[in-house]
Amino acid sequence: MKQFISLFVLVTLSFTIVAQVQVGLVREFNSQKKPIGGVQVNFADAVPTTSGDDGYFRLAFSTRKPGDFISYVLIHKPGYELVNLKELDQLQFNINFILAKDIIMARAGVIDAAKIAYHNVSLRAIKEKFKKDSIILCSKLAKAELTKQRFKAEIKQLTDEVELLRKNLDLYAERMARLNPDDMYAAQKEALQLFKDGYIDSAIKKLESVNFIGQLDNNIEERVRILKGIQTQAELYTLSLRFKDAENLYNDAMQ
Repeated sequence: MKQFISLFVLVTLSFTIVAQVQVGLVREFNSQKKPIGGVQVNFADAVPTTSGDDGYFRLAFSTRKPGDFISYVLIHKPGYELVNLKELDQLQFNINFILAKDIIMARAGVIDAAKIAYHNVSLRAIKEKFKKDSIILCSKLAKAELTKQRFKAEIKQLTDEVELLRKNLDLYAERMARLNPDDMYAAQKEALQLFKDGYIDSAIKKLESVNFIGQLDNNIEERVRILKGIQTQAELYTLSLRFKDAENLYNDAMQ
């Protein structure tokens, strides 16, 4: 009887320990999902660990259980930086023992370089769109299609919108720079490259051809990737001063 009780306690404790484990993976940014070893991984309430050569690591928590929120304290490897820090800040303890998000690391300087590129092309797109819309408004004024009062109001609104975009340009560039091509649909990857090369209208058409909204109902498992595609499309609309199109896209996604 004592042996049975001892075995029962051992099995119960073993199950408890296993149930408090999360297995994760560290991957390199934009590398076709190349694993990274030697990354220090430290989450609150878990034993600090290091990723193996295959990129995998094991977190043993002392008190966390399925549904609890977990947060990282340190994720570090010399010469690399953490890419998806915001995603890792919003994790829940997963019942299937697999960490809900992979850790994505980029070589030092990669994200900053991408951010500068996206910032520059966005600024250029905004300036070109402002110039184009200003010329249209001036033409309408010259043809008496607009009153002077209406012209001034629309020019002011356009100027205010452009100024607001310029103030938030770093935010847009930061978000785009941290989008991992390894986790994108081919069309989204192509669209971002088109945008980076300065072809914003072509990038938008490429994303529109995917019909992300239509896929939301039909592909539940891919919902996270689809929503990221929708966000990218909406942000390109915004950078083209197509605010109504961005708003309609978000409304359709919510519905």
